[in-house]
Amino acid sequence: MQEHLPAEDASKVRDLLSAKLAEAMTWLAGLVQGMVTSSLAILNILSLVVVTPIVTFFLLRDWETMVAQIDSYLPRQSLETVRGQARLVSDTLVGFVHGQAADFV
Repeated sequence: MQEHLPAEDASKVRDLLSAKLAEAMTWLAGLVQGMVTSSLAILNILSLVVVTPIVTFFLLRDWETMVAQIDSYLPRQSLETVRGQARLVSDTLVGFVHGQAADFV
């Protein structure tokens, strides 16, 4: 290139080429970052779709066993108080979910 162009033009071409190469690298980095971000979002959605039904299944299947196990850890002198408080929390959550479902429908 230096043989066919004057030194000033060769310098301009070199500067232009390095600027365009920097733009291309910036664009390529943005593309790779976008692909990684999109891939992670897709992976999160897929894991949610796969993991949620599995966890739900085991919670529904083993709920009574889990409640009995937790109940065995409760101090006997406070058993009725803890159960009453748990019932209040459960009723509050059920009311909230019902209210949200009513707004949704």
